Amino acid sequence: SQTVIPGQDFITELHLDSGHHTLAAYGVDIAYNPALIWVNTSIGTNGVEEGPDGFVAAVGLGSDIIRLSGFDSSGKGPGQDLHICNINWTALAQGSTDLVIDIRDLTDLQYNTIGTPEGETGHVEVWLE
Repeated sequence: SQTVIPGQDFITELHLDSGHHTLAAYGVDIAYNPALIWVNTSIGTNGVEEGPDGFVAAVGLGSDIIRLSGFDSSGKGPGQDLHICNINWTALAQGSTDLVIDIRDLTDLQYNTIGTPEGETGHVEVWLE
């Protein structure tokens, strides 16, 4: 959860748990309220930068969703807290929005699904100072 003010730029880190598997590919959707926060596409690839444990192959932006995917033939991890990427945002207006994370897939080097992917919802509060 984060609290920011309108006009403020801020970052959300995406961390994934690959357990004892090496992470080779992932697909994640993050839904948000575009009336309150906006993906700052002037930074990185459509607003997304690779984290120290990560890789970013494609970033798609919809009107209220950001779709991330990555593939690395040598993989990353294993690890319970892989810092995959940073998403750059700008707060637009006062209010509250959830960042609803839907993990479409986590795949190991043998193209097997890692565990039962489940996202943890984040929260952003935008308030006037």
